[in-house]
Amino acid sequence: MIPSPNVPLKEHPNPYFERKSYLSLNGPWDFEITKSPKRPSSYSKEIIVPFAVETKASGIGQRVNKDDYLHYRRTVHIPDEMEGDILLLHFTFVDQIAEVYFNGRLLGKHEGGYLPFCFEIPEYEKENLLEVIVKDDTDSSIYPRGKQSNRPKGIWYTPTSGIYGPVYLESIPKAGHINKILISPHFNRKQFEVKLGLVGKKGEAKITLLHNGKIVSSTLIEKDQDGEYVTTVSAKDEKGECFPYSPESPELYDFEISYQDDVVYSHAGLRKYQAKTLGKFHVISINGKPTFVSALLDQGYWEDSGLTPMSYEDYEKDIHLAKKMGFNCLRKHIKLEIPRFYYLADKAGMLISQDFVNGGAKYKSWLIVLAPFFKLPIRDSMHRLLGRKEEKSRRFYLDCVKPTIEYLYNSASLFMWSPFNEGWGQFDSVSVTSMVSVIDSNRLIDSSSGWFDMGCGDFKSRHVYFRRARLHNDKVRILSLSEYGGYSMKVKGHMASKKTFGYKYFSSPEKLLKGLRKLFHKDIVGNIKRAGLSMAVLTQLSDVEGEVNGLVTFDRKVVKVESKYVRELNIEAKKAFDDKFT
Repeated sequence: MIPSPNVPLKEHPNPYFERKSYLSLNGPWDFEITKSPKRPSSYSKEIIVPFAVETKASGIGQRVNKDDYLHYRRTVHIPDEMEGDILLLHFTFVDQIAEVYFNGRLLGKHEGGYLPFCFEIPEYEKENLLEVIVKDDTDSSIYPRGKQSNRPKGIWYTPTSGIYGPVYLESIPKAGHINKILISPHFNRKQFEVKLGLVGKKGEAKITLLHNGKIVSSTLIEKDQDGEYVTTVSAKDEKGECFPYSPESPELYDFEISYQDDVVYSHAGLRKYQAKTLGKFHVISINGKPTFVSALLDQGYWEDSGLTPMSYEDYEKDIHLAKKMGFNCLRKHIKLEIPRFYYLADKAGMLISQDFVNGGAKYKSWLIVLAPFFKLPIRDSMHRLLGRKEEKSRRFYLDCVKPTIEYLYNSASLFMWSPFNEGWGQFDSVSVTSMVSVIDSNRLIDSSSGWFDMGCGDFKSRHVYFRRARLHNDKVRILSLSEYGGYSMKVKGHMASKKTFGYKYFSSPEKLLKGLRKLFHKDIVGNIKRAGLSMAVLTQLSDVEGEVNGLVTFDRKVVKVESKYVRELNIEAKKAFDDKFT
């Protein structure tokens, strides 16, 4: 296969753990779909990695059955500068079960479609054969699936199969390397706690902290055995000043960490996210300041490329459109992004509310229909009813909690986690919420977004569509309208489906704007003044397939309401909050 000069997403995908010894393996791969796990002797197709098989961008555009095997193959040429080192082969996302072979030898197997994985390659040639075999059962009750459905319509979308995140190589010295960097900000002490995983010979690891290219401080760790090491690094410069991170002032610190000739770069922000008590209400506080969070639901789908952006500029455009409209947060809904998305959000000062990915057995249709309108006497110990009767399904979710948190741990903008959404595969929320808070005490938790609230977490979190949102503050937790709106407008020539879905339809931009103004004034400003609302999430940033309730079309070519008018609404909401709480 001749390498293509047009490599999609060729930049390093993970600015939180980045080495300069980097080789992207994105681009054209040999491809075949068969009914056998046996590796084919020949390949009749070519696929563009890292786009899912179902997408137009992949060059395949074909649905995958649960008894299909997806076969990927490419030649890997090792650059001179990597020779002699150990290679690390990284996969960002592969849905759902992957076996990886290198020069005919099985490197390993990975299950689940929403977390990265990596294999060490100690021995290799100048020219090497990389093969990946993938199997995907979208309806599996064990693995997370997000919004994927074999019967896509409404709020459920086309499946995603195979490799759909960047694939790349890094090299590490044989003497030793860094395998983990977790950075915790201690805002009041003006320092960072750094946890390093170190593997290899005895020696020194050095952590250098920089701000705007200038060294702020540095510290040394003396390694005597393999394992994790914890130290603190001062965030104060030679003048004793530090640079807090906030949406209004997105200051980032850069980390350079070296050990045994292995050098890894990362980033973090000095910030403090907490619930703050003001009188009888609890509100979101950033660095001690009460903050109204106005968010857009962001499902991260693109018309031609599904769950994967065509370029990192796609990420930037979405983030900056939301910022231009006056939103200070994106609720990343039921998916994880490539790490570069979070870094771009960090730089833009765009807060991120991050959902865990749902799974479990097929959800009860009657439950989904009734839950928005009635307070149902349902507990999340009812595992069968909420799709989690299988112990293996619950265990797989729990096994993903810590890796999910550590995957995004160093993001400055990520300020809260949502373990469950609308009861989809929800179970044992109290223990899950406790588990999340132990692993990550630096962020807030919306335990059960929507309904089936078990009284835990930092938020009383409601979803309200179809009617006015008249909220009640329990005066125990932060009040959040974590989904509302869903106002829809079809744009001729920019719809992905003839069958459309929305909560309330408008026939023109003028009527849509009028509806949004009324919605903000009554449901957002009204609930801020009356009930102490601290967060609101408007559905949604973009149309997705047949769901046409985005502020921008699925192809991102038409913004349905001028940004300045939406910004005015957000300014009004922020003023109402500030008048009440500051």
